[in-house]
Amino acid sequence: MKKKEKIVLSGTSADISAKTTRSQLKKILASSDFFATESQRDFLNFVVQQTLAGNSDEIKGFTVATRVFGRGQDFDQAVEPIVSIQANKLRRAFERYYLVHIDISKGAYVPVFTDRMSFRVEGE
Repeated sequence: MKKKEKIVLSGTSADISAKTTRSQLKKILASSDFFATESQRDFLNFVVQQTLAGNSDEIKGFTVATRVFGRGQDFDQAVEPIVSIQANKLRRAFERYYLVHIDISKGAYVPVFTDRMSFRVEGE
């Protein structure tokens, strides 16, 4: 029996197969509703693939800058915060992509739809 791969999300173990994760990643990257630049998509693909390969401890700003954004070995995050900036933009792209959250509460079978935009702070 093949052992199911696990990925780590926000410090907790999630029982999501690598195959399922790659399939979802492929759908997100191909979606016209995912408003991200090509380099942001490359960033997302890189960090997901590295995590699935068991290399999450190697995902650092320097590594992303040199392997995704084409920066040289003299890259300095303090001088050029490209990785932080692009990570923030990627987070915003996810917020727009997953605009409506659907939840079915315990003890009920009626879904609750939450517009994620309603949680935004004025000016964000």
